[in-house]
Amino acid sequence: MDKEYDIIVVGAGIGGLGAAGLLAKAGKKVLLLEKKKNVGGRAATFRKDGVVRSIGQHAVLKRLRYEELLKELGVKPKRALFRDILMSYEGGFKSMDEIFPLVQMRAEEDSTKMREILSSPVDLEALDDISGAQWLKENISSQFLIDLFEMAGAIVCTVPRLEELAASAVYETIQLLMKSMSMWIPSNGMQELLEEIVDKIKENGGTVRTGTTVQSVLIENNKVTGVLVEKESEEVIEGDFGEIINISAPTVILAVPVWDIFKVIPEEKFPESFVKKVHHLTLRTANLGLTALTPKPVYEGKKFFMVNFPSIKLPGSIFVPTNVAPGLAPEGKHIFESSIICNYEELVKDGQLRYQLLEEMKKDLNAWFPNWDKDAYWISTYFHYEEPKHTPGRSGKHRPGIKAPGIDGLYFVGDCYASRALPGLECAADSAMMCVKELLGVLPLERVRI
Repeated sequence: MDKEYDIIVVGAGIGGLGAAGLLAKAGKKVLLLEKKKNVGGRAATFRKDGVVRSIGQHAVLKRLRYEELLKELGVKPKRALFRDILMSYEGGFKSMDEIFPLVQMRAEEDSTKMREILSSPVDLEALDDISGAQWLKENISSQFLIDLFEMAGAIVCTVPRLEELAASAVYETIQLLMKSMSMWIPSNGMQELLEEIVDKIKENGGTVRTGTTVQSVLIENNKVTGVLVEKESEEVIEGDFGEIINISAPTVILAVPVWDIFKVIPEEKFPESFVKKVHHLTLRTANLGLTALTPKPVYEGKKFFMVNFPSIKLPGSIFVPTNVAPGLAPEGKHIFESSIICNYEELVKDGQLRYQLLEEMKKDLNAWFPNWDKDAYWISTYFHYEEPKHTPGRSGKHRPGIKAPGIDGLYFVGDCYASRALPGLECAADSAMMCVKELLGVLPLERVRI
């Protein structure tokens, strides 16, 4: 690792990897730093005993920003495609292809009005300040349609209720629903795809260092000068610290959650208005879920379920990824995943509530898929944060832009920042391209077909 670079990227999630990859491709001397041993952030996966493990589902929507980023990077993923999305409907499930004709029959006037709204100019910044519930009630009367949008908004934006979701995010979600909802997952897990991006960075002269913690971003006279990093100690000793190194660069991109900004840069370096904006965004969404390995698939077919769990009245999802990509587990074994969307602050300190919700969730799963857990080799549970909540006053215009105010050479990338793209994977990819365009004026084009 050299001591001087053109650009240092802090954080190797989707946004950080994308920005570093594009900048290295453009000929910049780039250093990408990641505190964990693996790249990928919340999208990271790992293989244990032949099974690809992940935290929640990370499917990629076709023809959107993440695919665009991969094309720009020259990465051609091995894709496992599916498009059969089922939703809760009158105690059972119906596919989106079945539901849309029902919408036409049961809410023809409202669905026509929504199409008119979606095809007309809309002031999204105004919609950042009102709830999805208010906006929908002002425009449509069909509870059937409102329930449909609430469930879709919960899955896409990881916000459980329309009252909590900004109208602008609901608008973007409905736009997604109106398009083809074909999706894919990497055939051998997300990590293989992420490592391909790392390889592209290195092929283009970039440097990637994992297990390396940035202690602070160095700033002199309101200009970035580099970072102080701590290399992970070779020996694991409690209370031990690694070597501190000063690395110089005139540009630093923070690809970290918005609540981590002030861990590496003191608040007083920023304008007061920016500090208030960041503190206002600390409310987080979360996923509470389970993963199981079973001897046979819980259900057949390449299906993804968006559901309301009746026992806990929370939205969530159900997926058997090995029905789509058998290589994610050893032959004859199958992965089953299910999770609910919830509020991080309500559950982070309440293990008993998390346990109760999971038990109720299992009851609903048993009602839909009797004995789904019978003979399971193992069942593991997880709880993790997603991103700042897309609530009124916290979405769109209320998020920090790509360029930091008051500090030359400091930029931001990730699903916490300026992009309106949904869901989070798309937002992170879009912000990476926005940042590189801000720095270079153009994107370094060399596309491959996916």
